[in-house]
Amino acid sequence: MRKTIEIDELKKILNEEILFVSSETEKIALRNVTEKILYKTGNYRGFNQLYWMERGHQEWREAGEPDFPEKDNYIYGNRSRNDVFYY
Repeated sequence: MRKTIEIDELKKILNEEILFVSSETEKIALRNVTEKILYKTGNYRGFNQLYWMERGHQEWREAGEPDFPEKDNYIYGNRSRNDVFYY
């Protein structure tokens, strides 16, 4: 039985869990665990807001690329959906 897992595979699993978990407490816990694992293994490369990646960046460009604080609306969207994606 294999006892190791590739970091890319682990990130995929954790990113999917963060996306689909509905409890904010669970999301925070998953984000903390993910960041600790990536830091300790030397694989932390940052994160991005899923809303921004999925459509916020396109909406922001179409709106004429406004500066902060208006840009926050395009980064986070509905603030109750504050999911992150680690890469």
